[in-house]
Amino acid sequence: MKIDALAATGNDPESKRRVYNWNEKAKFVMKRLAAAEMAWISQGYKNEYEFMNAYIAQVTEKSLVLYKEDLKRKFAGGLTTSVVDGSSEFYYTTLLPGNFATSDGWTKFEFSEIDYETHSKSDTSGWGASAGVNLGLFSFGGSGSGSKRKTSDDRSAANFSAKFEFTQVPICRPWFDPGFFSMRSWTLDDNWKLSYGDRPVSTGSAQDNTGRLVAYPTSALFVRDVEITNSKWSNHSDFMTKSISGGGSVGYGPFRVGGSYSKGSTRSNTSYHFEGDTLVIEGMQLIGEVVNIIPQSPNPSPGLKPGDFVGGA
Repeated sequence: MKIDALAATGNDPESKRRVYNWNEKAKFVMKRLAAAEMAWISQGYKNEYEFMNAYIAQVTEKSLVLYKEDLKRKFAGGLTTSVVDGSSEFYYTTLLPGNFATSDGWTKFEFSEIDYETHSKSDTSGWGASAGVNLGLFSFGGSGSGSKRKTSDDRSAANFSAKFEFTQVPICRPWFDPGFFSMRSWTLDDNWKLSYGDRPVSTGSAQDNTGRLVAYPTSALFVRDVEITNSKWSNHSDFMTKSISGGGSVGYGPFRVGGSYSKGSTRSNTSYHFEGDTLVIEGMQLIGEVVNIIPQSPNPSPGLKPGDFVGGA
């Protein structure tokens, strides 16, 4: 009844009936539910049932065999069929909240010429290991070729300023339990070695990790309504126009114009225009992700022998 009421849309008689049905009968249904629970307790079965469940959980949760099976069930349960073509499958992933793109919770950010020059002369570890931040970096790439070229001849900026709104959105994957990577009581079997050799899941290094899964994103970083002002845009705007008309895309710092993305049967292009000395990048775009580095995995305890693992020698 509650689901029918929440799913009712429109102002038709059927939708009204569902809402009124829940409003009028909910309190009586709840009383019936409470009465049934009390009858269960009075007959003596509920307490014994919960006691047995608690005992079974206490004994069996010590085994990673059941924990692994639970992970596999969650993984299998997360497989979803696309509603676009009805055949392709993917593991359900979403952003929280779902209405972040239209919400008012975006943070406004402004960056001036003084800030620009200060950043160009300093290093920071906030964007990676000993990475230098150069917000004047231009880049362009060909369409579909996978090639990428960069130029950085614009280190000085006259009357430079930038402003935009940004937000950080958590990524939700109900089927994914990353705590498994940190456990010290599992290893890889021979099937893994046949497919990937001696490469582990992750070596735990943030610089030269050679594992198959070195990190996973936890949050997505979006910007919108980007405005960049520079009195030396004349050559840059011509460069952008030529690059985009040739089928490529142009980047300024972390922002990009002229690129495109596809989702199902929908294609969208990032558009831009100039208002005097100000470059206006319309709409919203993803500029980065916050990731968690996976620790050394697997990393079994030294005291464990091959025969201690399920299926081991």
